[in-house]
Amino acid sequence: MLPTRRLHNPIVHYVITLGGVALMFFLRLLLQPVVEYRQPYIFFYFVTALSAWRFGWRPAALVTVVSGALAFWAFVPPVMAFGETHIGDKIGLLVFFILAGSFIALIEQTRRAAGRARSAAELAGQNELEHKRTLDVLGKRDSQLQLVADIVPIGVVHCDAQRRFIFVNELYAQQRGVRPDDCIGKHIWDVIGREAYDAFKEYVDAVLEGRPVEFEVQVPYSNMGPRFVHCAYVPEFDAARRVCGFVCAISVVTERRTDEEALRASEARLRSAMDAGKLGAWEWDIVKGHVTWSERIYTFHGIKPGEYDGTVESFAKLIHPEDSSRVLEAIRSALEGRSSYEIEFRTLRPDGSVRWLATSARVIFNKDGKPERMLGGTIDLTERKEIELALREAQSQLSRQAEQLERLVQQRTAELEHTLQSVESLCYTIAHDLRAPLRAMQGFARALAEDFGDAIDSEAANYTQRIMRAAMRMDALITDLLAYGRLGTADITAHPVEIDTALDAFLTDYAEEVKARHATICVERLMPIVMANRTLLGQVIANLLLNAMKFVAPGTVPQIRVYAESRCERVRLSIEDNGIGIAAEHGAKLFQVFQRLHGPEQYAGTGIGLAIVKKAVERMDGNVGFNSTPGKGSTFWIELPSGANSNPKIQTPSTKEAPSPKTQ
Repeated sequence: MLPTRRLHNPIVHYVITLGGVALMFFLRLLLQPVVEYRQPYIFFYFVTALSAWRFGWRPAALVTVVSGALAFWAFVPPVMAFGETHIGDKIGLLVFFILAGSFIALIEQTRRAAGRARSAAELAGQNELEHKRTLDVLGKRDSQLQLVADIVPIGVVHCDAQRRFIFVNELYAQQRGVRPDDCIGKHIWDVIGREAYDAFKEYVDAVLEGRPVEFEVQVPYSNMGPRFVHCAYVPEFDAARRVCGFVCAISVVTERRTDEEALRASEARLRSAMDAGKLGAWEWDIVKGHVTWSERIYTFHGIKPGEYDGTVESFAKLIHPEDSSRVLEAIRSALEGRSSYEIEFRTLRPDGSVRWLATSARVIFNKDGKPERMLGGTIDLTERKEIELALREAQSQLSRQAEQLERLVQQRTAELEHTLQSVESLCYTIAHDLRAPLRAMQGFARALAEDFGDAIDSEAANYTQRIMRAAMRMDALITDLLAYGRLGTADITAHPVEIDTALDAFLTDYAEEVKARHATICVERLMPIVMANRTLLGQVIANLLLNAMKFVAPGTVPQIRVYAESRCERVRLSIEDNGIGIAAEHGAKLFQVFQRLHGPEQYAGTGIGLAIVKKAVERMDGNVGFNSTPGKGSTFWIELPSGANSNPKIQTPSTKEAPSPKTQ
């Protein structure tokens, strides 16, 4: 029913409706600390509905526009400004206009239809035909109302005071999985079920008490499952201002709620990451000239929230004086778009302590290219800087110690070289002085044998020969000791050397020795080239071949085989004999000085030959070894670096004709 008493002055209509907007605005403002930024338009639905009901659609439209703008300005961040807002807030404003427009259209159509119906009833007795025409018009208006309700993207419901459906639009019926006609005249719980009704009951009770209600709740749908819905309930009053029903607009907001929950979860993860990384966040509203810090930033600067007024000038006072100009220049450069804002600086705390901070930020520009905001993060680098300082100090100390050690090594090396030169000079002097009496002993013994051989008996002649042999061994021992000593101090230069050439030199120099021992030396020719010292290689080969001919059992003719093989970047030269062999337990001391396995009466020698071989091979960056079976012979081998690619001119094997096997 239409109100029975109405004000007819349009200006009064607009004044009253705007007064209602102001009243709702202050009511919403009083509730701001409780509801914060949620549901900014809830109270304005009531003013819109009442204005449309009392004064028509024009005042209601004005109320809708003013209410939406005022609520958006005052209760949607950023408040008190029409600045850049979240797309969801813009969509919320659009939804408000759509819902309010739907209510206005619905109420206006209802009011007009009811007015025409009343006029038709008053004229029913006068003209039946006019009555039918009026009913037809009402039917068309109802159809139009149904069409409007079906077009809006929300569920629309009209119920009476007994909670029975009077009207439902198509979308609401689809959400419930029924037809609109199946709902009319039924109680709410008969359509949506008791479980779903329990979620709404307190709000239905509230609206039937005459209070508009707006809320969100999760409702079980039989055909869609649980869904979050946003509902706005507006009470309907009769002429006596009694509640005779209510109108409800219902929209499914599950996706929005999911997005909000995902956003909250993302924000929680971000906070956790910031806490884990000890990161402080800040934002500078360049237009308003205000900087906002997170709590950790205050901790970095050693101050409490409220002790910083949010200005760049106050921030500059917290920076160490030596770094202040550098930081401000970096900020200016970032605002002008010349560089990014990434800098390390020191902050001077109120207690006088200094902390190192590192900050990085991004400047947000508007469409005109002017800076609007600056978003950044800051971390405390003090511990890292202290470690770096300690590390640099340690490196400096280490460098000084290294220099001192190097000078000490050079000094000790010089002293050692001087000592070695002195020892070498002493050795040569001793050798020279020892050889003089040895030569005298040999001379006198030879003179006795030659001049008095017939006058002395056989025993004296035997002593004379023994003196001569002892002097010869002593001379050989002194010679080998000098050679061994020179190997440790002499400069050794390696060159590509043909093993064939070194073997040919031995066979030429020791041909008489080979012949005297009836030895057979079989050389497998075309041997590889090695990097070695020619003199030392010849000395090593001579020592090994002489030992192979010497250490054979009595009555055994020496049979010697010489061969070589390449092993990656090295060459192994092997000398295989049929000598007396060496027991495994003697292998460890075989290459040591003065280590003899047999007495001089069995096999002549000084016990230094293999020691000279080992040291000479090692000085040429090689190694030496052997394999032996007592009574069956031995194989001594040396390994030296390959010289095959060092000098192509000497890679061709020697073309010198080798002697026959029996005389090699």
